[in-house]
Amino acid sequence: MPYSLLQELTLLERNVANQGDIKKFIAMVQERTTRDDVKKWLKSNLRNWIINFYKAATPVEVTSHSPEWLVKAVSAGQDVVDVDLNDRFRQEVEHTVDYLNSLERGEITRIAVPDAIKQADEWTKRLIKQGEKVHEEEGSTKLVMELPNGFGVVRLITDDAFKREGAKMGHCVGSYCSGFEEGRYEIYSLRDNKNDPHGTIEISGKGNLLGRDIRQIKGRGNRALVRKYWELAWSFVDKFKLKIDYDYENIGLYKIKNKLYPYTRLPKGAKISGNLDLSRLSGFTLPEGLEVGGTLDLHGTDIKALPAGLKVSGSLYLSNTKIKTLPNNLKVGEDLYLMNTLVTKLPSGLEVSDDLVITNTPVTDIPEDAQIQGDVIGLGHQYKDPKIDKPAEGWHEGHWVDLPHYHGDRE
Repeated sequence: MPYSLLQELTLLERNVANQGDIKKFIAMVQERTTRDDVKKWLKSNLRNWIINFYKAATPVEVTSHSPEWLVKAVSAGQDVVDVDLNDRFRQEVEHTVDYLNSLERGEITRIAVPDAIKQADEWTKRLIKQGEKVHEEEGSTKLVMELPNGFGVVRLITDDAFKREGAKMGHCVGSYCSGFEEGRYEIYSLRDNKNDPHGTIEISGKGNLLGRDIRQIKGRGNRALVRKYWELAWSFVDKFKLKIDYDYENIGLYKIKNKLYPYTRLPKGAKISGNLDLSRLSGFTLPEGLEVGGTLDLHGTDIKALPAGLKVSGSLYLSNTKIKTLPNNLKVGEDLYLMNTLVTKLPSGLEVSDDLVITNTPVTDIPEDAQIQGDVIGLGHQYKDPKIDKPAEGWHEGHWVDLPHYHGDRE
């Protein structure tokens, strides 16, 4: 059945267990607007769409602590799900709210959620194009912190400053001036010695910066900041003791037991719930007992050893590193990539739940007690794809080579 606004407004068919989380989510994003019609759209259109159509949902299993209604629903053969209202979705909704705030009253109620998201993206592209011709005049920004090598953090003040920031960075901050004027937030920009921006920071409220909340930190195109600017962003956060609940991974920070740590100082026994992408970074070691709930990407780093007790639930990328040995009893939940390494022997007790890729690595055999659930790729072969022979080009651009799956390599 084709999606329609009528469905969005009237259907409440899917059983969602965590509707309390949806209510909290709606209340949070409503803080981004002062308009009653936008708040109503969020409470009605968005809520119904999340319940019925939001794809990031996982089935709920009955436990001894499950409420009676859940037990009855599952016993009756009904599907019950939890929806994952993650940070990426929150940012998408907040971006859409910014767009809805720009519309005239009376235009909002009947906009379907997918249409609003698409229109918000098109609106951003128009803003960027408009801002390309804008130049900042003196007084458009105010320097709040000087940083090494001519860098600094400035606060945006004028409409032209907002538009130029949005155009240079490829996001919708060009529309934020009204929220700044209303005192709901302030926008700060990490600038170089040519006054070009490299990071945009939204901070709630106005006035004294000390101890305030960061709502967003974005690099170009709403991505993470380029890694060479992370420590500059850390300095800004530390100086003003800013609180940061969102986008902290965009500047190389990770939350462990409700405390943020830079990737260079992760504590012993750290547990990272999602991915840990440290590819192409240098000057760090990993702590003993590290557990990564997603993928651990170390390809192209100067790391020379993995810590004892390392557990990775997703894939582990070690290609193009200086690692020579792996810890005993290493457990990898998906693929293990060892291409272009100096590893000569695989450890005792190795467990890999999917493929083991050892192309261009001097490993000659697989230990008898190793448990490799997928294929062993590249054992005894020297794969001559030019992207492998010249890793600096392939890896630094993030291109992964699809290697042929060799079968029967395991003795």
